[in-house]
Amino acid sequence: MSQQPTDEPTNQRDILASDSRLFASASPGIPAEVVEGVLLEDRSDDASMHDGDSAIEIESYSVAERLEENGRTYHSFKGGKYMLPNDDTELNRLDLQHRMWEITLDDELHLAPIGPSPHRVLDIATGSGIWAIDFANRYPSAIVTGTDLSAVQPEYIPQNCEFQIDDAEDEWLFTQAFDYIHGRACATCFKEPKEIFRKAFENLTPGGYLEMQDLDLQTSEDGSIEGTTLTVIQENVHNALASVGMRWDNARQYKRWMEEVGFEEVREVTFRWPSNPYWPSDPKEKTVGAWFLAQISCGLLESVCTRIFMTKLGWSRQRLDEFLAKAENDLRNRRIKAYSPV
Repeated sequence: MSQQPTDEPTNQRDILASDSRLFASASPGIPAEVVEGVLLEDRSDDASMHDGDSAIEIESYSVAERLEENGRTYHSFKGGKYMLPNDDTELNRLDLQHRMWEITLDDELHLAPIGPSPHRVLDIATGSGIWAIDFANRYPSAIVTGTDLSAVQPEYIPQNCEFQIDDAEDEWLFTQAFDYIHGRACATCFKEPKEIFRKAFENLTPGGYLEMQDLDLQTSEDGSIEGTTLTVIQENVHNALASVGMRWDNARQYKRWMEEVGFEEVREVTFRWPSNPYWPSDPKEKTVGAWFLAQISCGLLESVCTRIFMTKLGWSRQRLDEFLAKAENDLRNRRIKAYSPV
């Protein structure tokens, strides 16, 4: 049972789990920058890219040295714990993915009914920090804290936003409770996601919300993904994660785990992200599929596969490049109706 506020006996700790299949954007058209292959290349620290005027320069975290491997850079704090890189190419991809989530949620940053004036907000595994920055701009009443293994967020951020180097799997040492905790695309981050949910429950105010937005392994309703390079990638990544005690398919368990640690009124919303815009009939799904391909062009396949196939399986760069070219063709193939449950 969740703790009841003494002044509002009917109000309980709630949790909203957005763990699902994405439905894509309110705009039916495919973004021109996706069609033309124009990607985000300039990651300046200008706060205007986050459409807010209340930005100041702060130094609330230390910049950690990055580790280099196969031409990509990775976090040095607890080096090797997270599989994806933290260089500009990856940060650009995360910003593209942020737009995919916005399209999916009809330009909202959350589904939890948090009200117009949230106070203390935590974003775990914040990545590029774009969600935390946008949330801080949209909700000036909130103090937003973003935590991550990498200090790669912009220096110029809203006054009500801060970033800290931290591992959410360590003991949480926050001195005040939060009324909203958010996590996104954390499927490959934690060995024990249920323990993260337990820590969130213990660090929320009564009536507060936890919201997780995450992806599961790609699938297809007609079986067209079977025997493609896409299943080869997923099997090897899944096996590599399993070798260090992690899983890629945890999202489907989130609702049950949240209920088991004490959350009430758990709501699960499901969408899907198609692998391309060519096979879906729904205009929103077409848009999301186009943005998904933009992620691929921004190095998603290469970043996922380099460590697994070269470092762990010993593939040569030439063999990997040939495989990735085939994988990109499979992703663009309108006959392969693959999608990620979200």
